[in-house]
Amino acid sequence: MSWTVAKLGEVCKIVSGSTPSRVKPELWDGGVFWITPKDLDESRILELYESPETISDKGLASCSTQILPVDSVLFSSRAPIGLVAINKVPLCTNQGFKSLVPGEKIHYKYLAYWLKAHKLQLQAMGNGATFKELSKSIFEKVEIPLPPLPIQKKIAAVLEKADELRRKREEQIKRLDDLLQATFLDMFGDPVTNPKGWMKYNLESLCCKVTDGTHQPPKFVSEGIPFLFVSNIVNGFIDFETEKFISETTFYELTSRTPIEVGDILYSTVGSYGKAVLVDTTKKFSFQRHIAHIKPDPQKIQPEFLLAQLNSDGVKRQADSLARGIAQKTLNLRELKGFEIFLPPHEKQIEFIKWKKKIDDVTSVIKGSCGDNQTLFNSLMQRAFKGELDLV
Repeated sequence: MSWTVAKLGEVCKIVSGSTPSRVKPELWDGGVFWITPKDLDESRILELYESPETISDKGLASCSTQILPVDSVLFSSRAPIGLVAINKVPLCTNQGFKSLVPGEKIHYKYLAYWLKAHKLQLQAMGNGATFKELSKSIFEKVEIPLPPLPIQKKIAAVLEKADELRRKREEQIKRLDDLLQATFLDMFGDPVTNPKGWMKYNLESLCCKVTDGTHQPPKFVSEGIPFLFVSNIVNGFIDFETEKFISETTFYELTSRTPIEVGDILYSTVGSYGKAVLVDTTKKFSFQRHIAHIKPDPQKIQPEFLLAQLNSDGVKRQADSLARGIAQKTLNLRELKGFEIFLPPHEKQIEFIKWKKKIDDVTSVIKGSCGDNQTLFNSLMQRAFKGELDLV
């Protein structure tokens, strides 16, 4: 039986969200679940049964957000584009979503996995200079293959099982990350309360430079050197999968004043802010202004020790207190430079790094397996939506 093709707007109702006024307390902390993109997971399709924030009935009536029926598919349309979730309770969202209420011709899990599989293509459709956003009018015209419903359900079941196996590996990595954080706290204490009384300095004074990526969209080419966005900082590493590339000439123009070197730290400052990753490759790449570029001075602080501190809960609380904005939280460069960082003796930093290396060696093995699993999962998704799986 042949598959048809339909536009998303023909098989789904696409719903935008909104945010009640933050200065009116009576609009908040009620009985209505309300979701933002930061509540979703970059690596998997969450099933949502609650929300970190709620709004009141007055809040719901005060803005244009709408209650979504159970088993709608939430799709973040900005900061970043491409996060997917399924609601298992009625809820509404902020303006960072274009949510889909599936019609009778499309299965919600099939739709969710199709969106996940085509994240890069959908990101490329976004417009905007400051940050990319996928508009409702463009989203409605996106075409999706539409096999019969029984086939859609089989495809979704196969992908869900494969996704579960992939996630188990990621959970192992998360447990190792938690162990590393626990070790950091045991050795040094919380960076904010500083119970061990280490000397404190602002971040800028411990670095050779703290800057950010290019402020103007570069001239893109069809292939070449990867150009990265905040969404490319995932799960503690740099994801080089992108559809945006620049030429060698543009690369040298963007990086000549501040080369990207092994031992540098990238730190997200917009949307999914507060995530730090270490540059551990000589691979050429460049990135947007929403990623800060930190060059630790190794004579003062070890890059891997600073990385662990930037990713600690204590420093994340600093970031939370300083981030500004309603629709899209932003941490500006001046405030990042002023982060309070404690500085234990050099030998204590080295002791931590040696312990970290033991954990990293185990993590590396699992990540290698995860990489293989991710590649296989991506391949499986692509084959599934081309009708190449044997589903008999």
